[in-house]
Amino acid sequence: METTKSISGSSKSYVSKTRIGVLAVSSMGMAALAITPSYAAIASNFSLSNTSVQMLTSLPNLFMMLAGLIIGKLTATKLNLKTLTLSAAILVIIGGFLPLAFHTNFMFCYFARA
Repeated sequence: METTKSISGSSKSYVSKTRIGVLAVSSMGMAALAITPSYAAIASNFSLSNTSVQMLTSLPNLFMMLAGLIIGKLTATKLNLKTLTLSAAILVIIGGFLPLAFHTNFMFCYFARA
């Protein structure tokens, strides 16, 4: 009887942590849409077409799909979830702030968005 109570108590804690984790990852994914109001300014600054600038929004989504397959395999076999989550958050932060320093090259912006 005691074992059942402790398992159900820990699973409730796990569910709430899972919900917070899913919300955090979804928020990072939605950050890719933050540049959409700036399309016209970016296109005029780099002398590009609107289609090229719109790739800045679609490219992160494409790489998130590919990363989902790789991360699923890594989580199941090699890495624990905490290490993988921390390294992903660090990569997202680095990729988000690098274009602030190197914003003169549009191809570097593509690389950072991916």
